[in-house]
Amino acid sequence: MGRNRQVDTFWTDCLKEQWKGRIVWCNPPFSDPDVTIDAILRHYDAEARQAPDSTAAMFPLPDFPQASWRPLLREYGMDIVEALRAEYRRCEYLRALKEELPGTQHHRTEHFRLVSDLIWRIAEGRYQTSYWRRTPLYEK
Repeated sequence: MGRNRQVDTFWTDCLKEQWKGRIVWCNPPFSDPDVTIDAILRHYDAEARQAPDSTAAMFPLPDFPQASWRPLLREYGMDIVEALRAEYRRCEYLRALKEELPGTQHHRTEHFRLVSDLIWRIAEGRYQTSYWRRTPLYEK
């Protein structure tokens, strides 16, 4: 279990976990029909309401305007893009990459793609968000 995990605390079923008082990185399982993004966002909101000053989460979600979970982001006051925009301002490499990508065919290079306002790293056919290593969003 979790051989490719990058953090010490790793959950296989986040809906059964207590998020209250934690800072959580949650990459939803897009291929599991029993664990939906809607359910994960609702669970997070219920947990965060119990301890709003000490509970936070980062959800790398695609920018699908018609997604069923999209209204929940506004309802719960979430904004994914803003955290990443701060990353782009802090990191010269990401800032330069963000300026370069709009001029490329399909807004992409071999390893990166600009989707909406976010830089995604392409690895093994999957998209991953791109961060500066000294970010508060990065857990060592």
